[in-house]
Amino acid sequence: MNKKLIALSLAAGLGMASAPASAVVVAGIDFGALGAVPAHLETMTLAQQFINPATTPAGTGTGTGYGYITTINGNNNYCTAGGGCGLYYTVDYSGGTFTSPTTVEFTGTDVNVYYLNGPFLNLLSQNSPANVTAIQAGTLYAKMVGHPNLGGGASPAAVSVSSGNLSGASLNFFGNGLLDIVAGAGNAAFETFLDGNGVPDAVGGFADLAYTESVNNFVLNPFDISSGLTVGCSTGTAASGQWCLQGTLNTRGIAEVPEPGTLALLALGLLGGGMVGRRRRG
Repeated sequence: MNKKLIALSLAAGLGMASAPASAVVVAGIDFGALGAVPAHLETMTLAQQFINPATTPAGTGTGTGYGYITTINGNNNYCTAGGGCGLYYTVDYSGGTFTSPTTVEFTGTDVNVYYLNGPFLNLLSQNSPANVTAIQAGTLYAKMVGHPNLGGGASPAAVSVSSGNLSGASLNFFGNGLLDIVAGAGNAAFETFLDGNGVPDAVGGFADLAYTESVNNFVLNPFDISSGLTVGCSTGTAASGQWCLQGTLNTRGIAEVPEPGTLALLALGLLGGGMVGRRRRG
């Protein structure tokens, strides 16, 4: 855990026509049955840059990550346009301070969610900088920023915390954070749906989304290796900015569930952008 709107044409309208009556479809994205929405879960693949505690002064840690949203409420066919359609994201961390050799707090988190429609973007077919560029060429669907007051011993200004352990060359860590939707940055219907303001922080306020991540330094992308972007990752000597980290990111929140009549109006309101199509490849 920026974005600008391009109206999504027939994605929402066709989704409403073809989805079960009990499904919630927003801007061409199927969030599943009404009963599943209040605890919706998004599971994403993740690649992320390494930040070296030995060379990062307090408050200066930065890093970028990206990934593909693989499932929404357990459904990996959530995109009603089919073909190569899907949601991808980028995340930029800033203001990082190491409170121990293996724990870092960030005071800034910016997450952008993009809609891409075909051909399917294989994130292991090119290196990470090329993946980020390709993702950012999609249609911005939502912008999220970090929400402070995480609790759990984190400083009040921290919006994201990652803690782990380093054993030889093996790095494993777990992170968590809170996010707020930035209204008016992306697709209005998609933003409104996720803007539930139902996740409590440690001081009585509310965020829109909470996330957890599980990451290690097992390098999966062969194009990062061949491009020299993983130097030191396998020996524990990497410099900050190397693409060492990969894992999963799980995001949960309380969605705003529109009334059925409102959903139909949203579908009609989103008609008129570019055409979408193509079936998802197996």
